[in-house]
Amino acid sequence: MKNYTFKAIVTNTLSKSILFVLLFFTFSFTLAQTSAVQVSVNWPEWSSENRVQIYNPSGTLIATIDNGYNGTSNNSYSTTLDLSCIPDGTNYSAIIYDTYNDGWNGGTSNITITSSGTTVLTNSGNSANSGGTTLSFNVSGGCSTTCSSVVTTFPYTESFESGLGDWSQDTGDNMNWTRDANGTPSSNTGPTAANDGNWYLYTEATNNNNSTANLISPCFDLSGASNPIFSFYYHMYGSDTGNLNVDLSINSGATFPTNIWSQSGQVQTSNGASWTLVTLDLSAYVGQSINLRFSGTTGNGYRSDIAIDDISLIATTTPLPEIDITGNGTSIINGDTTPNTSDNTNFGSINVTTGSATKTFVINNDGTLPLNLTGLAPYVTITGVNASDFTLTTTPTSVIAAGNNTSFDITFNPSANGLRSAILTIANNDSNENPYTFYIQGYGTTSTVTNGPGGITANLETWLKANDGAGVSDNQPITTWYDQANTNNATVNSAGQE
Repeated sequence: MKNYTFKAIVTNTLSKSILFVLLFFTFSFTLAQTSAVQVSVNWPEWSSENRVQIYNPSGTLIATIDNGYNGTSNNSYSTTLDLSCIPDGTNYSAIIYDTYNDGWNGGTSNITITSSGTTVLTNSGNSANSGGTTLSFNVSGGCSTTCSSVVTTFPYTESFESGLGDWSQDTGDNMNWTRDANGTPSSNTGPTAANDGNWYLYTEATNNNNSTANLISPCFDLSGASNPIFSFYYHMYGSDTGNLNVDLSINSGATFPTNIWSQSGQVQTSNGASWTLVTLDLSAYVGQSINLRFSGTTGNGYRSDIAIDDISLIATTTPLPEIDITGNGTSIINGDTTPNTSDNTNFGSINVTTGSATKTFVINNDGTLPLNLTGLAPYVTITGVNASDFTLTTTPTSVIAAGNNTSFDITFNPSANGLRSAILTIANNDSNENPYTFYIQGYGTTSTVTNGPGGITANLETWLKANDGAGVSDNQPITTWYDQANTNNATVNSAGQE
């Protein structure tokens, strides 16, 4: 949770005299933010003696990781637990235990905790005992991400012949996947050749014992797909071979809480043995956008080179209409609640008695079938507290052919001072964006200022008011200052300095 206080000082210089007009205003608001947290443990010996428990700042247990916790066998254990998006805060706790009271066996990073890809705790566990040792960490960094690359056409294939393609290395793991051809460097581990073409990816285990490498896919848009099947080939040869997992995300890769396939230990019996094919049915995720992640964890020794190659995602795609609405050439996200001048959803400051403003919006059909606007003509519905201040002055047409568009105009004529807002709704036959909604707003002003900040009623020269909506997330810039000046108007040196 975060509280923010803003202070502004405005200086205005007039000819030989300098007039300092100080504007001081304070406002506070509280933000609830979450961040993606992962806990990784690597216990190369006597893992049955070890346990980790994660508590939130209020002392509630949220996760436990162990390998039986009975201290009866000398074995290894490695895993990464995805806590998904949890509230930001200080003084989260990781309590580490050891039944034998002699601390964990292994290296300096037997436990690693990351928050939004940044390491916030790493520890050897040497102080672990049967009563538990408490380690504190903080959670921050955010949980929301966007797709940098989207795949909508199938079949999709990748064999790493010219690089990683649309796949990317995770910045929050212990190591990277290595691109290679003609056999891995170490003996008695890894394949001798690719399954397809010349190149493949593998985990280089030498000097990377009990380490994890994550490889993240582009976003696969399955909104128009049916019967999607993901397949790949893997090679796991070596006496120290660890684990290979395929995990799935439905939040653009912010977290990967769902494991859809896993393999542990050696599978192939020689370098030259045939690669193994895996096919995974993704039908449960039709209509969604997903990311996939290969997570390879090396074992206790250098004979742990895990390899992947020849990846594909096949699906039957059905022709569909696809709606996208733009303002000022910028896409407006369906469900958007943060009006902005850049996409015409913020009409700015308009005089109540003499002014009005009209903005144009374009309905695009980016699909392969006609897009129908299915509501009652004129197809655009305006609702909300101040709906009467906004009028549909030019109407769109329906039906919209594939690749074509239509437009409509909204005119803002404020009936009172202050923030005025409404919601636009466009019913349509898009399979996953019906109805398409977004907020619009404007600000009603009058030419006479009767009362300024702090109750000032006389000699007020300059008064700036920030746009409403700032503060819905960290680091969101204020986009508009409304000039409430009685006489002298505040300006900027150049556009964009607001």
